[in-house]
Parts: sequence; C-alpha cells; structure tokens
Amino acid sequence: MRKKYRLLLVSLAQILLMWSLGYVLFKSDEAESSPKCQSQILTPYRPHYASDFRKRIFFLETSGSAVLKSRQACTIESAARTSDLDEIVVLFNSEFVNLNHEITCKIATEFNHVVKFHRIDVEHVLKSEMFVEAFGKNPKFPKSVVKLSDFLRLVYVFRYGGWYADLDFVFRKSLINEAEAVKWEANVVTAVYITTHFRIRLSNCIFRFEAGNDVLKRYIKKVLDLMNDAEAKKSHRTTFGPPLLNWSFKEKCLNFKGDDGEEIFSRPLSCPRMSMVRPKTFVPIRFTKGHQPSWLSYSLEEPQKHWDEVNEDAFAVHFYGSQTRGLRITGDESRENYAYLGRRFCPTSLPFMLRSLSSI
Repeated sequence: MRKKYRLLLVSLAQILLMWSLGYVLFKSDEAESSPKCQSQILTPYRPHYASDFRKRIFFLETSGSAVLKSRQACTIESAARTSDLDEIVVLFNSEFVNLNHEITCKIATEFNHVVKFHRIDVEHVLKSEMFVEAFGKNPKFPKSVVKLSDFLRLVYVFRYGGWYADLDFVFRKSLINEAEAVKWEANVVTAVYITTHFRIRLSNCIFRFEAGNDVLKRYIKKVLDLMNDAEAKKSHRTTFGPPLLNWSFKEKCLNFKGDDGEEIFSRPLSCPRMSMVRPKTFVPIRFTKGHQPSWLSYSLEEPQKHWDEVNEDAFAVHFYGSQTRGLRITGDESRENYAYLGRRFCPTSLPFMLRSLSSI
C-alpha cells in the first residue's frame, strides 16, 4: 500500500513539474512576442560615432516631465518616418523616462532604430574642451524652464552640431534627400512672419548649425553676458530667444532692418556656408499673435486639395504652442490641418489625441 502511495506521489510530482515547465516556457514566449515597457534610467547624450551632423536632430523636454505628450510624440514620430535622419535625440530634464506611459512606450519601441532618449547634462557640455575654449570655465546658465530651453538648444547644437526643432512640428519631407534638391548650405536659419504686416524675422523654433559655428558662438556669448548682468538676470523681460538670434545674425551675416519684408531674400549673406530659408519651408502659415489661427478652422469641400496646397513647400509644419494651446483636435480633416497631417505622418500618435480629446 505504501509503495502504491509513493508511486502515486512521484507521478503527481512529475506531472506538476512538467506543467510548471510548460507554463514557464509559454510565459517566456509570450514575453518575447509582447514585450512590456519599463521605466528607463536616462544617460547623458554622447555621440556613438562620427555621424554627419546634418543627419542629427535634438528635441528638448525641459519641463521635468518623464513622459511624452501626444503632441510631442507626433513630432518625434513624424521626424522618424519622414526625415531620413540617423539620430533623433530626445533630451529630458529628468533622471528617467516613464515607459509604462503608453504613447511614450510606443515611440520608444516602434522607432528605437533612430529615436534615443537621454537626460540633459548641461554641466558636462559646459565643461567640454570646445565650450571652455570659446566661453571660459564655469559659465552661469539660466534655471527657468523657458530660458533654459532657449539656452540648451544653442548649447547642444554648438557642441555637437545638427538640427534643433521645437516639439510642436509635424514633419512631412526628408531633411536629407529632398533637402539636397534645394541646395541648402551647411547652416540653416528660418525666417517667419511676425505680424499682419508680414515683416520678417528669424525664428529659433528650428535651425541647423555646424558645431562651433561663429553665429551661434556670438549668440551664446550674448546670453552668457546677460547671465552675468545682475539687472538683466532679474528682469523677466530678458529673453534668450529670437531677438538675440536676430541680433547675432544681423551683426554677422546681413544688414537686417526693422521693416524687412520679402526683399530680404534677395540680399546676399556675408557669412559663409549659411542659408536663410523662406517661411514656407517650416512655417508656411502666417499668424497673428493673440488670435486663433484660421488655418485650424476652415470648412472645406476639398480639404485634401486645400491642405496639399498650403503644405506643398513645407518640409515641416509648425503649430506654435503659444498660438494653438487649448485648441482641440477632433480628427475632422476638412477643418484641421493638424488632423490632415497627423493621419499621414504620425498615425501612431494621433489616436491618443483623439482618444483623450487632447488639445494640441
């Protein structure tokens, strides 16, 4: 009797062992086929190879958030799908990125061949040999989110070279292959319309510079001078954005007057290897500050034809955060250029906006 019980227990143990082994193997296969994202500790950005600076772009998330908003995800996704860049570097002002967040996880996994998340390490960049040689040791830098963003875009592009773009674009053309056809120089700045009178200024929303570029060097030097000016540092009106870029460009490259219009593009630039591109290249829509842009609220019988004409020459379309904050995306392509572009260039991200009735 005891022998029978012993054999029965052995048999049950074998069955249990085989079942457990099969369950483990099944779960292992399931995990491999359906990987789950986990939070990731971020490391500082270091170029892994001597890539062409023209094939690198930097995006900045300086608010301290560890996740991407759906609008930011659309920018990154559209760049990954269309731009033909080798490196899309997303810099967070955070020690980690929360990849349990669904859209952040999707961007990280679907485009991991080109999109890389890193943390901002401004101290390392400021102590680099190139930076110390240009600006001296231990320069002061701004701490507020807005000024920090304006400053860091200069610092990273000056140090490593490449593109910088705000996280409110939708990219629609290759910045490599199609850009060759328009014969841009190595350094690219973007002109925009700033008022209803269509005066033109340069924008710091998107640009490309070689590492160590002289115009950018002059720009950063002015920022650091302001940081050492006690009165300027206290002032909330001190800006490190477009006004300083225009000042640097004017002094180095062009006789830039206060009433500049379209004729500005016929003037020769005095600085080498520099292109100033027209507004239609990255900012094809004229806007008026403080008013809802009409380009989000058309009602059209032929939306595809209309939006194709509006966007035709644009490599990317800028949806100014200050102008579009709070506007809702409904997905109606006959009314919304964002919805029209989103379905074509960021189809992974757009549903998250529609699902949450998110504003752009």
